[in-house]
Amino acid sequence: MRKIRTALLSATAFATLALVAGTGLAAWHAPAAAGETVKVELAEWTLGFTSLELDGGKVRFLVTNTGSAPHALALEGEAGGEEIRYSSRILRPGESAELEVELPAGSYVAYCPVGSHRSLGMEARIEAGRAY
Repeated sequence: MRKIRTALLSATAFATLALVAGTGLAAWHAPAAAGETVKVELAEWTLGFTSLELDGGKVRFLVTNTGSAPHALALEGEAGGEEIRYSSRILRPGESAELEVELPAGSYVAYCPVGSHRSLGMEARIEAGRAY
């Protein structure tokens, strides 16, 4: 039987949106160091990136909803027979929050779980802990 690990986004909101403003990650495909902070800007109909390569381990996502509709960030994958799931709370337009995750080596999908947002294009791939 698979273990399921779930973490909800902390309720911590940032005092200023300037922390993540202007850091567009569109089509960003570069490695992030272990323990690095990754900025994500959610908007209609994008996560702000199409793929990420991470070293794996602890990753902190700074998530901001820069769109005009509610959005959230969810991550799912499998590593060593264990199902990995993380999800933020739903963010209203202009809200920001932090999501700290532990990503063992594996392939993951990131998406917006609100309504049909995923099928509208709010989906991306994440590779963790692989030689790229």
